[in-house]
Amino acid sequence: MTPAQVQSRAFRYETIEGEDVMLDGTRVRVATPRMLYHMKKDTVRPQDRLDAETLRQQFGLTEE
Repeated sequence: MTPAQVQSRAFRYETIEGEDVMLDGTRVRVATPRMLYHMKKDTVRPQDRLDAETLRQQFGLTEE
């Protein structure tokens, strides 16, 4: 894989789909379950693929 291909698959903070949640009285921005699924589903780490499948099942996500 060329560096350009790797970079095109990378996620940037500015483009991550997120939502605001309150954590101990502080508003924080977190990635949505759908975004986490997309970030994890095609990685080489087996744990990420397991995480992606768990997210898909728990949140009823589909391939888009």
